[in-house]
Parts: sequence; C-alpha cells; structure tokens
Amino acid sequence: METWGGFAVSGTTGGAATGLRSEAEASRAAIADCAKDGAKNFAVKMTCNNQCMAAMYFGPGYESRLRSAATVHIASQGLELDCRAQVLSGVCEVIYTGCSEPIFEEWRCPPGSHPVGGLGVGGCAPIGGGLPSSQPRAMGRWHKSWGAVAIAPSNGDIGVSTGKASKLEAEQEVTSSCRNGGAPDCRSELSYKD
Repeated sequence: METWGGFAVSGTTGGAATGLRSEAEASRAAIADCAKDGAKNFAVKMTCNNQCMAAMYFGPGYESRLRSAATVHIASQGLELDCRAQVLSGVCEVIYTGCSEPIFEEWRCPPGSHPVGGLGVGGCAPIGGGLPSSQPRAMGRWHKSWGAVAIAPSNGDIGVSTGKASKLEAEQEVTSSCRNGGAPDCRSELSYKD
C-alpha cells in the first residue's frame, strides 16, 4: 500500500508529514505541522508517495527548496547540487528529511508488520518505514546464526538446533538432540543460516 508525505510553508516556517494513507491526509497533516507554531497563510508546496523528501535553505535570502526522490541521500544530494550551482556565496543547508515508504499488507501479519522468512518457515517483522517518528525504531544490526534439523529414518525422531555460531556446531547439537530420543541413526538433513 502506498503512503504519502507532504511539505507546507508559511513565510519562513515549514511543516512536514510522512507515512500517511492519502495525498489529502498528508497535505492536511503538513499544514497542521506548519500551523503548530502559529503560522498563518500556509500552502502545501509538495506531496509525494512512496518517496523521501528533503528541504533546504538556499543562499543569502534563505529561500527554501524541496525535492523528492527514492532516498533521503538522493533528494538531499540533488538539492545540494542545485544550491551550489545557483548560490556562489551563502547558505546551502538541509533543514528537513523524511520518507513515506510503502506498507506491505499480508493476511497473515498484523497491521504494522510484514512477512519474513521462507521455505515454509515464516513470521512477521515490524515495518521499518512509514511510522510516525514518535514510535520506536530498531537501530541494531542482525547477528547471523546457524540452525539445523536432523531425522532418524528408523523411527522418525527429529532434532532441531538454532542460534549456533557455526554450521558444525549446529549440526553436532542437532544430531545429539535427535539421539536423545533413543534413535541411533540420526543424521543432519538440513542446515541453514539466517
């Protein structure tokens, strides 16, 4: 599902909104953000969907310019290049960046999350974008780990191992786990890295 962002201005005051379900909603929210500091006579200067926005002050007169693009970096870089070409001496300062990213809805995941996984192993993870800035965002990094599945052909016993640092460690644990059920012929059938 697409989301919308908008930017409104009133003199030297600006207001922005991202991650909303319609262009009209993004425009209203940008105007409300602009008006919260008492500004009047505002106008929506830009809306975009499924993109990032950047705003920059240009030159000695502090004129604001806006640009949308696929990423904040591309939008900001484009404004910077425009400003440097037009302003020989003065200010080129990014004053706002934000993104309205698409929301992927699936029947099996609750609102605010998207499907992850594969090969019959699935789950849901929070959507990284399109959320209001007041909500928490994951700021860490993924730690890779190994897992394995073992099966005993003689009686169908299985063993499972997850979260191991190496493939060898996962396979050793899974074979041992399977043998705890009493089957002597357990063997690792599948190893995976997440």
